[in-house]
Amino acid sequence: MPIGNHLFKVGATYEWNDLNDLPTEKAKQELITKINVVVSSPYKIISHEAGLRPSVVDRRPEIGPHPVYKHFYVFKDLGTKAVMIAPFFAKQFVDYLQNKALIDADVNSNRFL
Repeated sequence: MPIGNHLFKVGATYEWNDLNDLPTEKAKQELITKINVVVSSPYKIISHEAGLRPSVVDRRPEIGPHPVYKHFYVFKDLGTKAVMIAPFFAKQFVDYLQNKALIDADVNSNRFL
């Protein structure tokens, strides 16, 4: 992802067992291997960071009214496939907001109530 000034951010890895936000050499090497497949120009790593990507228990998007603050809405947790599913769910969300259409029960924010 370009971040300006000829700098790019690269990621991510998927570690399910080591749930902390500390960078590891193993993850760094995994990313370097992946970069080298698509980048043939010389590059320099200037920073190595780590973090956790939170998700809901069923790993599905969460869309709809906030359970406590009725004037707030959520549209989140689209996950790694966001680029493919966001247009579909964004249309549902807009239809809900404008026309009070139903939101798919599998992603409706009230499924956790």
